[in-house]
Amino acid sequence: MNNDTLGLFLLIDRLLQRDRPLGRGTILPLAEIKLPEVARNFDQLIDDLFLRQLAVGDAQAFRLTPLGLDLVQETAAQHSLNALFYNEYYQAVLHGLAHAAFCERVYGKDLCQHGTADMEQIQLLLDALQVQAGMRVVETALRHPRPVPPKPGALAHEAAGAAGAGT
Repeated sequence: MNNDTLGLFLLIDRLLQRDRPLGRGTILPLAEIKLPEVARNFDQLIDDLFLRQLAVGDAQAFRLTPLGLDLVQETAAQHSLNALFYNEYYQAVLHGLAHAAFCERVYGKDLCQHGTADMEQIQLLLDALQVQAGMRVVETALRHPRPVPPKPGALAHEAAGAAGAGT
């Protein structure tokens, strides 16, 4: 399966998860944001769905056949729309001078960023982690992401507890 077909299946799965209808009006706007190649090749990709008897209808509005639904669900279980997006994104920006100039101007240095911290914020993080020359930082992430803001004083209490625990 090529990346465009993979992308189309993942976009279709995303729409099905949200109980959205399938067709040009729902797939194209999402494809233009997430996977521009899928948007550019939309008509050919949809025609292929019909030829392979994976969908019935037309490009404006269609539904998957049982075989098409199984294939989309199997694909979505093995692949990630976000991973595909970022793989394609980073391949594009690695070779683009415009993105390098953008990162340099906005963030202070080209680290191939995508809406992330500027150099001042990165330095604050390095200072907080006490990173020394020669050390490598593999990954940083929130330890316990919270869907709602914590109660006032909760973070200070956790920090004091963590400091006492030796972590």
